[in-house]
Amino acid sequence: MIWTLVVGVCLSLSILLVRLVWLSSFTPDLPFEDTVEQCEAALCVFHLLVDPKEEGYLRATLPPPEFRVLQRKRLWLATRCLILLDRNTAFLVRAGQKAALSDDLDVAQTGERLAIGSLQLKVKLLAAEGAVLVKWLFPASPLLVRITNLRVQHRAPSLAGR
Repeated sequence: MIWTLVVGVCLSLSILLVRLVWLSSFTPDLPFEDTVEQCEAALCVFHLLVDPKEEGYLRATLPPPEFRVLQRKRLWLATRCLILLDRNTAFLVRAGQKAALSDDLDVAQTGERLAIGSLQLKVKLLAAEGAVLVKWLFPASPLLVRITNLRVQHRAPSLAGR
């Protein structure tokens, strides 16, 4: 039993590592404004998929085997949202870094704030991915995925046209 758990955890961590290295290299072909909107939409969908009230309703209305299957599907979709957010956040980090090199002081400061905020979001996304992965491994567990710290704030309109 313990051996199966250890193998499962090692396999899950390996999959997470492959995801971090291989899938994070994608660069979206969207303009800045659309990237921020896509981040906001993906975050909204993620919030809906890991909502504890919705999970409680499903747990109460479905038989346990069906609940586990549906919960794993929901968590897989939540992981896909986090991957999309991660890809778009990487784009926002690069956009902020480029803007930070600008000769215009306002653009440089806004770019620096965008890069720092995007990096902070990226770290929070990694923590959320780990929590979703653990929840996916044990879908019937009472573990809750805390989502209060994940936010996308659009405060850099001056970078859109530059």
